[in-house]
Amino acid sequence: MTVGEALRYLRSQGIILSPAKGSHHWAKNPANGRKSIFPVHSQKKEIPPGTWNKILKDLGLK
Repeated sequence: MTVGEALRYLRSQGIILSPAKGSHHWAKNPANGRKSIFPVHSQKKEIPPGTWNKILKDLGLK
């Protein structure tokens, strides 16, 4: 999954993204208040599967 696809998926799930330092964003799930840091180095770059699973678990989506 690319960064762009992941951003679209998170937004469709109601996740709020806000900028953090450098090339990362804070992702917050308003339904349960859980947060995660999301790397946004390039919209076309692939996210490693382990990183993607960790983000989903942190946000309570998996």
